[in-house]
Amino acid sequence: MKNKNTRLLDTLEQKRNAYDECCKKILLDPQIMAYILKECVNELSCFSRKEIEHLLCTNMVIGNTEDLTVSGAKVCFDICFQIPDKNLIIDLEAQSKDPSAYPLLSRAIYYGNRLLDGQIEERYGSFRKVYSIWILLDPARDGGNVINVYRVNEKTMLKEYKGNEAYYDLVCIVMIGVPKENEEPMNELMGLLQVLFVKNQEVEYIKTTLIQKYGILLTKELDQEVDAMCNWSEVVYQNAMRKGMQEGMQKGMQKGIQKGMQEGIQKGIQRGMDKGIQKGNRDSALLHTKKIMERFLIGPQEAMDVLDIQGQLREDLLKELE
Repeated sequence: MKNKNTRLLDTLEQKRNAYDECCKKILLDPQIMAYILKECVNELSCFSRKEIEHLLCTNMVIGNTEDLTVSGAKVCFDICFQIPDKNLIIDLEAQSKDPSAYPLLSRAIYYGNRLLDGQIEERYGSFRKVYSIWILLDPARDGGNVINVYRVNEKTMLKEYKGNEAYYDLVCIVMIGVPKENEEPMNELMGLLQVLFVKNQEVEYIKTTLIQKYGILLTKELDQEVDAMCNWSEVVYQNAMRKGMQEGMQKGMQKGIQKGMQEGIQKGIQRGMDKGIQKGNRDSALLHTKKIMERFLIGPQEAMDVLDIQGQLREDLLKELE
């Protein structure tokens, strides 16, 4: 049973990884990237999307996605590139959910500063500015339609004196919360990201909307990635996880019932069956809740939502897991 459940989780994680790769390739398309950079990068806001797209096609240098400079603290970036003409380094991260195990904002700040630290061989006055942009595809409640910017600002405590902003405004964190499916997007970028990653629509609807509403030219590569992403959509992933975990729980319950029946020979068949059903149900639910929490770094409430655990059983497990 344990090996079968492990294989199921591994298969689901492989599907999730395939979905993530499709997301990265779509975001790396210059047309899509131009929407993001115009909205989030102050140095590029005065340019049209076509101008930014041209800049990306002619002046984008893809960087290393792994940072091994700190021993024992490897960082893997989703998308990392430079725009030398604008003296910029861009880190773009796609996050399916806001994790409950740690504050995502702190991770974003750490990533941005690692990219600044990687320039230590440069002269202090020639650092390239770092933008670390995080797209939350399924943000927490009320976290959709959000673009928040975090940066270093100057505050004079006594006499008014201004430092050179170019020397301290070197790391900028941008957190984007994509609107939920039932939310009305508040600007074009929100609408584009919602259509790409949230709307549960047929692939042809998505392609038509990209072309007609957002002026996206579907190149052969982009067309293929949109097809692949829809095949590996998060909806399919979550449904497969729930179905697989529920099947695993059913098998666990059956095992518990059998154990209870054996105990019932000595203590009474009816009492043993009741106890076996209850114990098998509870132990199996607890086991699978812990596995999902550990595997996907989510809290007990989210894990039990996946398994559709309700009622008294949910309350009992919450007490034990807390």
